[in-house]
Amino acid sequence: HSVLGEEESNMIAGSEYVWVCDPIDGTIPYSLGLPISTFSLALVKNGRPILGLLYDPILNRLIVAELDKGAYLNYKLIKVSESTSLNRSLVALENNDTRFCKIRERLAGQGSLVTTFASITYPSLLVAIGEFKAAIWFGKTPWDGAAVQIIVEEAGGVCTDISGNNQRYDREINGLVASNKNIHPRIIEMIKECL
Repeated sequence: HSVLGEEESNMIAGSEYVWVCDPIDGTIPYSLGLPISTFSLALVKNGRPILGLLYDPILNRLIVAELDKGAYLNYKLIKVSESTSLNRSLVALENNDTRFCKIRERLAGQGSLVTTFASITYPSLLVAIGEFKAAIWFGKTPWDGAAVQIIVEEAGGVCTDISGNNQRYDREINGLVASNKNIHPRIIEMIKECL
């Protein structure tokens, strides 16, 4: 097995299996004492996550998902929201980039309540348990998305790159959009119009 992690813990062995880990996603909030950081771990086979884990140590929330076996929060099955509307929906929009101003305006125009956590795994955890409708991120690092992808999908949602495509998580990624099946196409369309 290979290891791919944020904290200089890479051990690339050319294996079909790669453990992808971010020990603390949300290091800025963590350093400021804000309780919105998570531990993220995924096992990726040939670029596709087959096992994922997100742990929120502050609220003791452990989400685990295995391919074709569902996603569980502290051993209870979870599901994404089935909402069909962005109106009054909580949406996390991560990264400070001029492109985000347009997307934020479009989401607000749809009635969404847009927020930023300085972490992608934490709001994606909230998408997986149905509290948030979407999480959008333009980053490139696979350790911020591998566990999210399998957890959100096993919870009945959709997780793609910012263009709406599937992607590998054993190399650099093209951002991430996690949401439910009803609103995901509209978010992708909105992103494309704003870029």
